Amino acid sequence: MKKIILIILISIGFSQSSWSFVGFGETSFTTDPASISLGNSHYFSGSSDNVSLSSPSSYWQSSLTKLSMVTSFNWTSFSDNPEQFNQNIQLISFIFPAWENTAFSFGLTPQTRVKFSISEELDLHNSTYLDGITYVNTSSYQTNGGISDFFISYSAKMTEQFSFGLRWDTQFGLISQKDSVDIYQLVIDNDNEEEVVQAEYDHTNRILTNKHFSGNSFDFEGRFNINKNDFVFSAKIKMPLKVRLNQNINGIDQDEQTHLSESVISDYGFGYSFENKKQSGIVFELHRYKQQTGLSDLNLFKTSIDNCSAMNLGLYRRYNNLITDRWDSFIPRFGIFASVSEKDGIQYWDKGLTFGFGLEYFKHKNTINLSVEVGTRENWYDELSEEKYINLTLGLTTGDKWFKMRKRK
Repeated sequence: MKKIILIILISIGFSQSSWSFVGFGETSFTTDPASISLGNSHYFSGSSDNVSLSSPSSYWQSSLTKLSMVTSFNWTSFSDNPEQFNQNIQLISFIFPAWENTAFSFGLTPQTRVKFSISEELDLHNSTYLDGITYVNTSSYQTNGGISDFFISYSAKMTEQFSFGLRWDTQFGLISQKDSVDIYQLVIDNDNEEEVVQAEYDHTNRILTNKHFSGNSFDFEGRFNINKNDFVFSAKIKMPLKVRLNQNINGIDQDEQTHLSESVISDYGFGYSFENKKQSGIVFELHRYKQQTGLSDLNLFKTSIDNCSAMNLGLYRRYNNLITDRWDSFIPRFGIFASVSEKDGIQYWDKGLTFGFGLEYFKHKNTINLSVEVGTRENWYDELSEEKYINLTLGLTTGDKWFKMRKRK
């Protein structure tokens, strides 16, 4: 356990992509590397107990108390920018069975994350003339923070064919922004033979903004199993997101403002999975994400995505070890995905492939899952066009029958 905690502690950071400049930062939809390697899916994992950390309707299938930690590593490059590397904690969760065919869980996961610093170059040809003086300026933008979710889930099997999962998320977080405009006066030096134009610093206008977030959301998943065919349906209800806005303009504190988004039923999803007798399986999912409205003026650069649709396809094969007791199952996984986001009537694609593996050991109590996601993403900013990225996600799960042992005493 000490090694697991060490990995998490040294992996604190933020993911970074072109979606970091949209809304309140890049949104994390799937946190389980087993599911990510299946085409960035959500409901299925291909593991021996069929539990996906991203799908509360699957938790009841775990007979063990499980502690899971997930961290990711991200490499991103753009057409006109150097490659960036970031790390991010994706999930810390605790799943425990309560009684037969039921389970509870709680944990912490980032919903959005953003961290960037943008500075414009000084352009002497882009000037403003005011009261007999010619001015030029350069702007810089620094943003850091995000929204996190603390969640509690309940999962239960109701009949031989039907099970469900409920999840309540409470959102909290802070995004800090520092926007600066440096003002320069243009001075023309005619003392030399050639005319020299210089920019002399005049003053800086600075706005410091803190956005404090609080809100709630509810997820429902229904899962049907019919002759090794799994069907999953899900929907999310997002309650109004509250944002407290504090600003300081050139050293003067402004009155606090409070903003509320509208409630919305969003994040509809459908999934299908089939596993044959040779423990080979296929998964297929469709998702539709709808954004909350009412906070457009608070979005980063006042930019938001209207809607997003995604399709995920994955394959896996589970190999059981019957020779040695060092490990129990090895699960290679492969997948493809494509999502399209809509903004002002224009579509922007995000597509790629995934692969990875899972290794179960100590009588299936412990698991290591690794996924690699390779993709390309379109964006409406010319500076962020032709984005290419690689996401490596590592998940460690340790399990035992803690509560059942206590009940026997």
